[in-house]
Amino acid sequence: MITVFEQELEKGTGVPYLLLKKGCIQPSAQIEEILYANIIENKAYDPQCEGSRTEYLYALLELYPHREKIDKRVIAYFNTMDDRDWGDLQVFGFVRKLAESKRFDKTELYKKFEQYAEEDMYRGMIGLHDLLLLDKYEAVVYLARYFGTHITEDNKEEFIDSTFYDIYAEDIGYTEEELTDKLRNEHDAAIDRYIAITQTKRKKHARKRKEYTADGVITLLKKQNPPTRMEKIWLRVWVRKHASEADIQKLSNVFLEAALPLKKKLIRLFDERQIKIPAQVLFDIFEATENQSFRHDIIQAIVPFNDPAVYDFLKDRYDDNTRNAFIKVCLKYYAENKKAVLFNLLELCTIFDIHEIQDDVLKSEKLAEDSVFGDILRILYRNMKCSLCRNRIVEKMIERHCIDGNLYEEIQYDVDPDTRALADKRH
Repeated sequence: MITVFEQELEKGTGVPYLLLKKGCIQPSAQIEEILYANIIENKAYDPQCEGSRTEYLYALLELYPHREKIDKRVIAYFNTMDDRDWGDLQVFGFVRKLAESKRFDKTELYKKFEQYAEEDMYRGMIGLHDLLLLDKYEAVVYLARYFGTHITEDNKEEFIDSTFYDIYAEDIGYTEEELTDKLRNEHDAAIDRYIAITQTKRKKHARKRKEYTADGVITLLKKQNPPTRMEKIWLRVWVRKHASEADIQKLSNVFLEAALPLKKKLIRLFDERQIKIPAQVLFDIFEATENQSFRHDIIQAIVPFNDPAVYDFLKDRYDDNTRNAFIKVCLKYYAENKKAVLFNLLELCTIFDIHEIQDDVLKSEKLAEDSVFGDILRILYRNMKCSLCRNRIVEKMIERHCIDGNLYEEIQYDVDPDTRALADKRH
């Protein structure tokens, strides 16, 4: 049960909350270590996208009989942490919650903010939102005065043309304009300086989309120096969304005649849009090479084909490296006789595999017509570590009426607020 608690805690589901609430998990040093580790490090699938888990974790600790032990350790961590600690945003939020409940001296949060500001001061820095949530307008005054006093020519660019409170104004009960007017009425020189800096207009430069042609791409790929990482991304985006059919055909023709080095570069552009050559050509190239990277790129280029032969080809060459591509093709050509194959494939998926293939599952019209779709959705739900993608799965389960009372109870305590809100749809 402890293993389940830890795994579900890292996913951010409502299971840990229910296990504590129903007394299925008893206090122990092991549980305290698990909770502490998840507070000082955001263990989400993608912390940058999913955000802090402060509220979720704090609610869990309210159910834990010996939470003061964990609070004490987190406070000790907070007192010594600096901007080299990956969990600092979440820890700052957690300690802010402690201050709100009078379990911690809030002046220490201001001291920590100033410690961070001395290292690197910028408009959206760590701790700023928590101070605003803690002290509302009082914190706005403090921060405007602090920035107005400490902004230098070196970091001034970070603060022009926008305020630190623009996206947080609603959280503290005002509009941005109301806060600016209130700050002006403080008649404080440092605050006035801050406001003046924020009202400096930034020079705007229109961003132009990278424009390519098939000939230009070929010339670029033939150069001795390879394209930069960003250039490679722009090339893929161009092929996926903007290249004309004539451009795609020209790139495809060049691929057929190209030497191996250029073939390797060209095939990487066709991970979503189909290259205009017979699938058998790619099958033959795959068999002729032992280069695993090239084989991987060929597999990715095969997936977009609308050719049933692709399914048989991947089935005969299935391994861990081709699993996700095979699942996508299996979904494209789904029929009842592929049900067992699909279930077996999903059972072998890692959390990274699940994240990669979930969009294909949710969009599969053929799978959606089968009664097994609900079972597949539950597999995705149970194995999805990304809370944002889990929300999409829950939405689909509600839409398909394949969510039961137990799962409705669970999602009430999910880390994602949008998923928690879906629990209301039960009524």
